[in-house]
Amino acid sequence: MLGTLDGEIRWQFELCFKTHIPGKNQPNIMKSSGSLGEALAVGVLFGIVLLLVVTPIIYSGFKKRQRHQELSGIPVGLSDAVTGESAVVSGTVSSQSGHIESPYRSQNCALALWDMASLNRSNGTQWVSRGSGMTGNELVITADSGHVPVMNISQCRNQTTTAQMIQSTLFPDATSGLAFLRKELRRASFERRFRPTDELPDRYRSHTQEIGFDRTTRESSDTLGTILAKLLIPSGTVRYRELTFRDGDEITVIGKRTRDGIAFEPAESIQPVVVSASLSSLLSRYRRQYLFQLYGSAASVLLFSGLIGYLVYP
Repeated sequence: MLGTLDGEIRWQFELCFKTHIPGKNQPNIMKSSGSLGEALAVGVLFGIVLLLVVTPIIYSGFKKRQRHQELSGIPVGLSDAVTGESAVVSGTVSSQSGHIESPYRSQNCALALWDMASLNRSNGTQWVSRGSGMTGNELVITADSGHVPVMNISQCRNQTTTAQMIQSTLFPDATSGLAFLRKELRRASFERRFRPTDELPDRYRSHTQEIGFDRTTRESSDTLGTILAKLLIPSGTVRYRELTFRDGDEITVIGKRTRDGIAFEPAESIQPVVVSASLSSLLSRYRRQYLFQLYGSAASVLLFSGLIGYLVYP
């Protein structure tokens, strides 16, 4: 019985001694710390990769925020605008020196906005801009303050270079010249497409040559190409869009204040704009877009990075 008691005391002593020996519980702590560090590392790594993916969206949101701030500080009307600085005029448009024909539909109008793009499927599906611009004569805007002449708006054209195509694809810039055309034409416009096997009408062909775009063509498609063409728009398809302003249509012009009116020219590093929406609507559009693209994308990166770290942590 004494031996049994002695053995019990010895067992309790060893248990107590092992429990209080420094470092005996350290492996569990190190394991927990290591797991937490690994989870943080995985979350940070995933966040960096995801941030690289959404960088073009964040950059686009940043440029739209910059555009919103620029337009918010422009005086509305000519009474508060200083000659040589930016100004905004809204009202109904009319032609001061005769109407023009729109480039694609041959419609009589005061002003026409247009662009041309080709479909590229080599790296996903994407419409690549080949040229854009405006066609019109001297205009007059009937605003609350009276009749405001609009100068230097005729035959504004932008032939898209390779560098511009890459930049607009990866990093859309809302502050660049004629950037408003893409948004305006996407919102409401006439559109017509021609596949590589289609013959262009004379008006479209001449306008394409003026832009300097060498269109990809082929006489016919093989059997597989014919089947796929019924399901997908083939690569090399060209798209033509235009939006016309006729006498009496609502218009907003942002440009440089002149002595007699407004000119379609940059002022204070702010690019000129011609849109059918009011300035308040334009600002609301930019605000929604930059809130979603800039702050929404950044918040999504943090959220998903934290979620991945949480799932990795045991």
